[in-house]
Order: sequence, then structure tokens, then C-alpha cells
Amino acid sequence: MFFILSRLPLRDPPQPVKPDTSVEPKRSKVEIFKEHSNFIRYPLNEELLTEASNINEAATELIKFHGSYQQYNRDERGPKSYSFMLRTKNPCGKVSNKLYLVMDDLADQFGIGPLRLTTRQTFQLHGVLKKDLKTVMSSINRSMGSTLGACGDLNRNVDGEKIMSAETPEVVKARYDNSHGTNFPDSPEPIYGTQFLPRKFKIAVTVPTDNSVDIFTNDIGVVVVSNADGEPQDFNIYVGGGMGRTHRLESTFPCLAEPLGMQ
Repeated sequence: MFFILSRLPLRDPPQPVKPDTSVEPKRSKVEIFKEHSNFIRYPLNEELLTEASNINEAATELIKFHGSYQQYNRDERGPKSYSFMLRTKNPCGKVSNKLYLVMDDLADQFGIGPLRLTTRQTFQLHGVLKKDLKTVMSSINRSMGSTLGACGDLNRNVDGEKIMSAETPEVVKARYDNSHGTNFPDSPEPIYGTQFLPRKFKIAVTVPTDNSVDIFTNDIGVVVVSNADGEPQDFNIYVGGGMGRTHRLESTFPCLAEPLGMQ
């Protein structure tokens, strides 16, 4: 049996079609809440003054930036019993004696009793009623504590004394590069803009043998590598961790961070 192969003209392979970038992507409901909030104020400022035990949907999203989640007792039947969880933000995980004692007292007076500690080096105070939020937050602030940025779509990291830096001139130049319109120089929020981040972004730093921060559950995990004298030398970088998922949405799933390399 013989086959005759005809000579066909060569053609260029099909090229991928570039997406139309002239149309802005559809914004989520939460992004619209943020954009219309006057930088995380409205309608939260009005909702907190009402007699209702809860706040509306937009305010529920915005209060996260002030360190609080609205919750309700899912075991109860009938009308929902609302309360709020408050979370502190403690730079470098350091807590003064005064703040600890105040938090312990607030848990008894305005919470459910137990004071919870998290792997992200914060306190969580559960069961606070809406009418008591101002009292509890002001007590934390007066005791050298803060709840700002502890729950919202922000960079969830811990801060402390700067002991070394991996910055290079190239990194500094890239930070100020605005060729993609990602900086907002004339805005009260020059980095986050009016919509802030689409979700919380978590960073954790630790040393070998200490995994109290759950390093593999963070977007970026940094493990400091030291020499024999205990001086920091390099970093092992892990990326892509997270335990969050959206119910019934298969494209979202929990994932452990994977090693990226050394800096």
C-alpha cells in the first residue's frame, strides 16, 4: 500500500487573541462598598448610632478594617442574636502588661469570658455587643493597643524593629514605578486607593524549628536563616498558602504554601 503526501503551503500557527483591556473588569459588591465609603467611614459611622443590635451589609464589610467582625449565634432559633468579635494588632507580637490585663478584664466585662490568642500574634475578644464597641475599643487604645487593620482586606503582617533588609536599588525603583497605574499619589490612600485590597494578604516571619505562626498557611512565609553566631544571613521564601475558600465554589480551595527559593 502506498500513500501520497501532498505538499501543502506552510501557515503560521494561530496566535492567541488578546483580551479587550478597554472594558474595566466588573467590580464586586464589596469593592463598591469600599469605593463609596469615604475611605472606610460611611455608612459605618451612621449604623453604629442606631438602636438596632446589628449593622447593615456595607457597614459589616467596613468594620473589618477597624478590627471587628459581626457575628451571630447560629445555634439559636428565631431572631438572630448579634455580637461582635474584636481583634487587636500587636506589632511583632509584643504586648505590655497593662494591655494584657485590660484585655482580660474586657473579656469578662463585655465579652463571653475567655480571651483567645491567635497564631498571628493577636488577641480575639468575642461576644461584644454593638452598644459596647466604643467603650471596648477606646479602652484598648488607651492601653497602648489597637484594632486598626486587624481584620480587613489589608496586609496582615507583624512589624517590629528593623534588623536587616533585602532591598536593592532595583526593588526601590520598582516600588515607585507607576507605569501600570497601581499607585495613587494624589489620594489619601496612595497605596490601597479607594478599593483597598480585594482580600486580606497574610505574611509571616519565623525561624527554623518554630512554626507557631503556621508558616505554610500564609500568602508569603519568610523563614530567617542565621549563621552559627545567630546573625541573620538569608531567607527561605514560601508562597501561596491560605485556608480560605468560598462555599460551593470549586475554584477556591485551601492550599499550603510552596517553597519559592532563597533571597
